[in-house]
Parts: sequence; C-alpha cells; structure tokens
Amino acid sequence: MYFSWQTIFRSWHRTVVLFSFALLIIWNFASIFHQVDL
Repeated sequence: MYFSWQTIFRSWHRTVVLFSFALLIIWNFASIFHQVDL
C-alpha cells in the first residue's frame, strides 16, 4: 500500500509541475501579446 501511495503522489506531483509550467508559458505569451497590443 505504501508503494501505491508513493506512486500516486509521484504521478500527482508530475501533473502539478507540468500544469504549473504550462500555465507559466501561457502567462508569458499573454504578457507578450499584451505588450505588442499596447
């Protein structure tokens, strides 16, 4: 059971990291487009 929880935690951690990285990229693109628009 411990191994199962560890695997779930690793998978969840990877998902959160990827989601945060994608969100950061989208935020950067939004900022660039906003500057270009201005």
